[in-house]
Amino acid sequence: MEKIVRWKLMLKIAISLIFLLYWSLFLLKNASFFEKLTHEKCSELNQIDVDKLNNFFRYTEYKWDIKYWCDVTKITTNLWLWWENIPVEISKLTNLKFLDLSEKSLKWEIPPELWKLKRLEFLILNNNSLVWDIPLELTNLKNLQDLDLWNNSLSWTIPNNIWMLSKLFYINLSNNNLLWVIPKELWNLSKLQYINLSNNNFSRELPKELSNLKKLKFSDFSGNNTQ
Repeated sequence: MEKIVRWKLMLKIAISLIFLLYWSLFLLKNASFFEKLTHEKCSELNQIDVDKLNNFFRYTEYKWDIKYWCDVTKITTNLWLWWENIPVEISKLTNLKFLDLSEKSLKWEIPPELWKLKRLEFLILNNNSLVWDIPLELTNLKNLQDLDLWNNSLSWTIPNNIWMLSKLFYINLSNNNLLWVIPKELWNLSKLQYINLSNNNFSRELPKELSNLKKLKFSDFSGNNTQ
């Protein structure tokens, strides 16, 4: 009787070991599949999005799989881009912190989907032909530190709620078609070190609150109707 019990126990152990071995081999064989599912989930990317991103960056170093696009934190390139407008699929790159698409002959408006990039710290789109206004949704980018949109064709004015971007230390909106009054809320950005609003159509005198920017090292408001 004791031998039978011992035999059954050894059989159960053997079956368990065989199952564990089989499962381990299955995981190793299908690791890329599970990894892909994980990365798809993290940013809601799908293969169609990846294809569009790869097409947009066709002649650059950015042409990768779904895992890469989900994990990417920085995009900057000196190479030519395929399209003239920013693809909305970039907004699904939820880990992106640095976006530099300067001097790429980009046209039309900045896609509103871009304001979903909650982790973005550097937005550099200067020397393009971007139009329309800077929307209120800009302040969704709570981690933004560098806003570089100079030498475009942006119009209207700076959103009043820009004070919500409390981490901003660099703003360059020069050489656009911005107008009206520079919002006084701008002077509440205590970390601001650089501001260039030159060559726009701003009017009225600069407020005394400008002196509140204790860390400011450079400012340029020339080429406007300010005093």
